[in-house]
Amino acid sequence: MVVRIHNIAKWAMIPAGQVLKLSGEHRRKVRVEVNCEAPTRLDVIEGEDEGEKGTFLAVVQGYEVLEFVVSGVARLVPTTEGEVWYFTNDGDQIAADMPELESFTKIASRRARNPELEMMMFKMNQNMERRLATQAAEIEALREAQAAAEVPHNPETGEVIEDGQVGTGDDPGTAGAPAGGEGVAAEPPATGQVASAKPGAGIPAGQATA
Repeated sequence: MVVRIHNIAKWAMIPAGQVLKLSGEHRRKVRVEVNCEAPTRLDVIEGEDEGEKGTFLAVVQGYEVLEFVVSGVARLVPTTEGEVWYFTNDGDQIAADMPELESFTKIASRRARNPELEMMMFKMNQNMERRLATQAAEIEALREAQAAAEVPHNPETGEVIEDGQVGTGDDPGTAGAPAGGEGVAAEPPATGQVASAKPGAGIPAGQATA
């Protein structure tokens, strides 16, 4: 048989002729460990009225554990000729203080507000946004100009010249000319004939009249 008393500093003795008061206001389960020198009758009385009749629990000698349910204040009444030692957590206020953990976090303290400085920073941000918008517009215009410069166009009229087109039809000598510059050339005069508009043109040599 093993008797586990554990921490003996938490045990206390019920003086002869006295009772163990179990404080509480709600219905609960009570656990009491007792260690009796001699055979001991244990009764429990609910309520604080001295005239209340107790309820028999057990006769104990040595170490025993008693468990019962009560609805509020109760009293454990031992009847014995020897010492009665007990241990219970019922009604005890047990508090455990957690050790403070070392913290490496530093809370930054907020600096005092400066309205003038805040207004200056606000205006600087607005100026910066305007400059960025202007730069973006200039870059976009430059890109459009570069794209327009790469497309061939007539410098006089500004019209775009498509691939293979020689003119617009408005320039003299180019109207109706096929693409690629292929025009209809005049046939050369026949051999032995003089292409001339003077009298006798086209008469063979030696047959001309004086």
